[in-house]
Amino acid sequence: MKPDFDRDYHRYVQQWVRSHADLTPEQMEDRIPEIYEAWKDTPMPGLGVSPRAYFAAMSGTELLDELRRQGGEAPSALLDELVERRAEREALALLSDEREELRILGVNLLMEMNSPLGFEELLSWLTQDLCEHEEEAALEYLNQDPQRLADEVLPRLE
Repeated sequence: MKPDFDRDYHRYVQQWVRSHADLTPEQMEDRIPEIYEAWKDTPMPGLGVSPRAYFAAMSGTELLDELRRQGGEAPSALLDELVERRAEREALALLSDEREELRILGVNLLMEMNSPLGFEELLSWLTQDLCEHEEEAALEYLNQDPQRLADEVLPRLE
C-alpha cells in the first residue's frame, strides 16, 4: 500500500495544534513552514521512514514515475525533493507529458529551480494552440529572464 502523505500531514498538524493550544491562530499560522519541515523529517506510521527520507531514497527516474502516477495530486514532499535535487531534466520531461496538469507542473518546477533549461521549449509553446493555463505558465516562466527573451525573440521577428 502506498503511503498517504496528505492524510499523514493533516494528522501531524492536528496533533501539533492540540499540543500548542496556548498559541493564537495567527501564531500557529506563522509556524506552518516550521511545522511542515518538521513533518517531512518525522517517520510515518507504517512506512518506517520520514517523507523526506522516502523520496530521497528514490532515483530521479523513480521520482518522475511517482509524479506521473500521482498526477496533479503529487505530494508536496515529492515536489520539494525534485527542487532540492535541482532535477531539471525530470522537470523538463514533464513539459511533453500528455496531461496538462503535469506540463504546467513541469513549468512551475523549472521556475522554482530558476532553471534555464525550459526556455526554448516554452518559447515554442507560444506558437502552438495551448490552453490558457499553459500559455500563462509559459509566459510567466519566460518573463523571469526578460533580457534573454528579448535577445531570443527579436531576431526571429526581423
